[in-house]
Amino acid sequence: MSRYIEHKGDEYSMLIGEKIKMIRESEKMTQEQLGEQLHLTRQTISNWENGKSYPGIAEIVAIKSV
Repeated sequence: MSRYIEHKGDEYSMLIGEKIKMIRESEKMTQEQLGEQLHLTRQTISNWENGKSYPGIAEIVAIKSV
């Protein structure tokens, strides 16, 4: 899976992990709270935000509805 969520011309504007963190923080949620809402662990959210692993399509859709 690509590390990038948005493409503008030849440059990628934001990594998936950065976008997840931005959404989470804008909702004033901790990694633990987001994990609970998505039925995942805090470590999974941390790994996404740090680029150690990436969410699947189902998780991306779920995050959009947070």
